[in-house]
Amino acid sequence: MSIGTSMMGVANSGMSVNVGVGRAWFDHTWTHNDAVLAKTLSDSDLLLNRIDAIVLEVNATEAVRFNDIKIVNGTPSSVPVNPTLASEPALHQYPLAYIYVGAGVTEITQANITNMVGTASCPFVTGVLETINIDSLIAQWETQWSEWLTDTQNDTATWTADQRASFLAWVDQQRTDFVAWVTVLQNDMTAFQNASETDFITWFNNVKGQLSTDVAGNLQNQINAIIEQEFYRYHGLMSKQTDVVKDETGYVSSVVETSSDAISTTTFTKTDNVQTATTEIVPSTGTLNYTKTSVVTTTESGYAVAESFISTFKA
Repeated sequence: MSIGTSMMGVANSGMSVNVGVGRAWFDHTWTHNDAVLAKTLSDSDLLLNRIDAIVLEVNATEAVRFNDIKIVNGTPSSVPVNPTLASEPALHQYPLAYIYVGAGVTEITQANITNMVGTASCPFVTGVLETINIDSLIAQWETQWSEWLTDTQNDTATWTADQRASFLAWVDQQRTDFVAWVTVLQNDMTAFQNASETDFITWFNNVKGQLSTDVAGNLQNQINAIIEQEFYRYHGLMSKQTDVVKDETGYVSSVVETSSDAISTTTFTKTDNVQTATTEIVPSTGTLNYTKTSVVTTTESGYAVAESFISTFKA
């Protein structure tokens, strides 16, 4: 929504509609419209109405592999509907706008254009500090309102003075209600922007505090601390307590090692020719526990050791 005019459709002249500057991300590919693009609709039908669509087409077929902005013509009808857009594995069409083409018209006005950018069928990419600009939508509504009011006033030319005065009072009230609604909407969007900005500043200040003004030096200190900690672990220089548990026969049944990082419990079992050591590691942080199993089997030439490892989510 922050690039150009978000590919919004704007009436140009005659049967031409301009597609605004913008960028879009659909089907893992970018489309960049870096200049206003004029698209001309086919002539209107003499007797029937239709609805055309300006679409962003992503064609990933081997023969094409190209993105384009084009017009999809609707079917003329006394009750026209939006044209069916392509939705296939390698071919998708996303509606930027629908244009109502009345019977016999020679010019498209803004009131005939229904922009779809920002709707569920062609949604905005949103971010923490991005806002929705509704000026294009308001321009369309105001044009529709003006045309409707003009038509209605022409139809009421035969009304009495009292009827006309009553109707115009109702019109003024509707306009007042509409302006109030827009004001509330703008206030809500401003509140959303302020809340999002506050959240971002809080996060940024936390990151800035961690990095300090000397970013490179602070990061190097963190790297040095990690290297030192791993050195201690590798050479067994971590503080820990080891408890050895024996069974009633004096055979070691388990060994428990406790440190600030984890609790490691190794249990031993034995059958005729097989000895098994199972080590369960419960880290003090994170969401996973780990289990290592070592199976020692007596062979004709000595011993065979098979080791396996699994991780499980903590309960």
